[in-house]
Amino acid sequence: MALTKLTKNLIDGTFGTEWVSTIQTSNFTAEAAKGYFVNTTAGTITINLPAGVVGTEIVIQDYAGTFATNEVLLNTNGSEKIQGSSTIQGQITTNNATATLVYQDATKGWTSQDVILVPQTINTEYFLIGGGATGGGGSSGGGGGAGGLYTGTHTFDVGNTINITIGAGGTTRDGNAWGTNGNATTTTGAFSVTAGGGLGNTVAQSGGGTGVGSSGYPQRPGGVKYAGYESTTYHDGGGAGLGADGNPGVSTSQSAGADGGHGTQNFSAWAVATSTGEIVGGVGYYGGGGGAFGWWRSNANLCGNSWDCSTGKGGYGGGGDGAPTAETATASNNGAANTGGGGGNGSTSVPNGGSGICIIRYTGDPQATGGTIVTTGGYTYHTFTASGTFTKT
Repeated sequence: MALTKLTKNLIDGTFGTEWVSTIQTSNFTAEAAKGYFVNTTAGTITINLPAGVVGTEIVIQDYAGTFATNEVLLNTNGSEKIQGSSTIQGQITTNNATATLVYQDATKGWTSQDVILVPQTINTEYFLIGGGATGGGGSSGGGGGAGGLYTGTHTFDVGNTINITIGAGGTTRDGNAWGTNGNATTTTGAFSVTAGGGLGNTVAQSGGGTGVGSSGYPQRPGGVKYAGYESTTYHDGGGAGLGADGNPGVSTSQSAGADGGHGTQNFSAWAVATSTGEIVGGVGYYGGGGGAFGWWRSNANLCGNSWDCSTGKGGYGGGGDGAPTAETATASNNGAANTGGGGGNGSTSVPNGGSGICIIRYTGDPQATGGTIVTTGGYTYHTFTASGTFTKT
């Protein structure tokens, strides 16, 4: 085969990389098959890479042993990739490195064992909900209140972590009548916030209030007893929920227990994406209040039973239904797990409050660890239904 082109390497009697003798001390555009001595003593230097051709090599050598202090940044040509990414810069951060960049193909782009991708911060949104309260028992009981909700935003750098403790729902009563508070859900580390546990009822025939939350989610009082209360009737109020309509929960008749207040639907898309909360008609809710029972002691004809009339329903978002006073609690009387829902009242056994939850989301692909990870609709969600740690990678 005839020789059709003489390269400088052949003329010089050498093979391989053609080294540029000028020391590079500022930003520059590299050429294929060349090597560069780069001095970053004065600061970071950005190198613009040429259009890639399979098998092309470029060599970057740390002239002064300063890459760990002032790194070299690598920009690709157009939408080409480096280390498999088309959206993140490459960098060389090892002192005295001699980095050989090889263009592999359109999938991997420019690669080198000495090149890493520039760490990226992520801007997150999050919410956490405390555990719901138990419902009260007996004639003085009321529905349990939902856990408080705290929401905010935070920017994470690489290595930042938060430790998340998921609050359990209440499981006991204070005596026979009073529901007990749920437990707070908390974070510590990169930021520290608290979503308070839901409140058990402390006023006879009234429901419990919601736990402490952030701005926009103030504590709501529980519902109160029916205004026509008589000494022989018990018509208890429902627990408060987190939603804009979370205030209802007031007994409205002699024979009916009050419904719990509905939870918030402000995080409906999160609930649907992560299959958490309570989905009603395609809308996701968290933090429903517990329902109450209606008890008419002296007139069996009013509701066909000398003890128990109709019971209130738990609010949307995991609130437990009220349980007739003479019956043992079932799962439907408990606040639903990981909703912060309050327990219903009126049972001979204790309807538990629902445990809390924490969800963190950000745009794009996963860039952190911790929790159950789902990527959908342009977001990555990290869902914590049990205590754990979120770490930016």
